[in-house]
Amino acid sequence: MASDERFTFNPKYRTDKFETGLMAIYTKQFEAIRNQPLRMLEIGVGLGGATAFFADYFSHVDTRIFGIDIFLPDLRKRHMHHVESGRIEFIKCDQMDTEKLLHIAEAHGPFDIIIDDGAHRLAETKNCFEHLQPFIKKGGYYIIEDFNAQFMGKEYKGILPYVMGLARKAAAMKMLNYTIHSSFRCSTAIFRSNI
Repeated sequence: MASDERFTFNPKYRTDKFETGLMAIYTKQFEAIRNQPLRMLEIGVGLGGATAFFADYFSHVDTRIFGIDIFLPDLRKRHMHHVESGRIEFIKCDQMDTEKLLHIAEAHGPFDIIIDDGAHRLAETKNCFEHLQPFIKKGGYYIIEDFNAQFMGKEYKGILPYVMGLARKAAAMKMLNYTIHSSFRCSTAIFRSNI
């Protein structure tokens, strides 16, 4: 079995990131760093499946993944070993709670990877990016998922133009580069820090 075959799709991870194609994007993007000690922040953890996947994929024993959400997942039956070992820590936090976001970033950052898979609304996405992006390590990644949610309803209005605006300002924000993936099933903007 090739090293990545077990990560192509595995039903033990309760996440839609396989079906949407995001995990294929991530495993390709992060292949070169997957065995390094990393610090990752995942905003919006849902059932915790993607968080558990990342804990398995990023195999270094010193990798730490912090997941925040307004509702915390119950991993007692699945993946509890990651929580017990300290590789995963879940923290209850609202994306609009700037004070708590900064407290988390100061306590657990800087981060190699931040993935915003939270509310997919403009205010929450903007608040997280503006306050957490400074906590990305040089060469690290800030990722905004599902900006195509704009087409799902008026509560998501503004997210797509905001993400495209960030792409236009990437050089001014000292980003090394950025990649935009957009399809019917998923959308993600990957910004790589240069500072």
